[in-house]
Amino acid sequence: LFISISKNIKNDIIDLEVPKNKISLIPNSVEIKKIQEIKKNFLKKKTNYLRLITVARFAEKKKGFDLVEIFARKLISQQIKFNWTFVGKNIYNIKKNVYVKNNQQFFNFIDNIENIEETYYPHTDLIKLYLDSDLYVNLARIESFGITFVESLACDLPIISFKKKGVEEVVIDKKNGYLSTNDNIDYLIQKIKELQNDKFKLNELL
Repeated sequence: LFISISKNIKNDIIDLEVPKNKISLIPNSVEIKKIQEIKKNFLKKKTNYLRLITVARFAEKKKGFDLVEIFARKLISQQIKFNWTFVGKNIYNIKKNVYVKNNQQFFNFIDNIENIEETYYPHTDLIKLYLDSDLYVNLARIESFGITFVESLACDLPIISFKKKGVEEVVIDKKNGYLSTNDNIDYLIQKIKELQNDKFKLNELL
């Protein structure tokens, strides 16, 4: 018997000639009750800029971190006020990029948030980071499923992403986020600008 965490992975297993009746689809999930309890006592800070967040280990090409400079340059050229938080193992490697290093006022870097003392993932500290953000940015080129997508949506955080395997099973364009086909960064920048000019649209996405 085989367990698949997404339709994407299930298709990969089928390609290996495993019979469909031997595959069980059991996607990743989060403990909603834990998040709801934290929400009750959480007060989101008001800002005049958009708070972006990306949670992933540092895998430069797979996670799309080689695109951070291009993405940030376009945000700034469009006069979008933002602060972008990155959370994950070895995430500080993004600062090796000269442009990022010279513009650190726009970025926050937080090492991987372990969960040793709590029963359920994600850790309370990470949940609070999601809750205090406005938009989840995913630049990854491929994901098996993307547990961070489910975590962010559970925290009422819309997602913008390229339309790729994994994320397209979770995000519905114009419903709970925006998906860009053909790796169109300009489309995502345009949507972020729209959300900056009308933050009520953020609530409409969820």
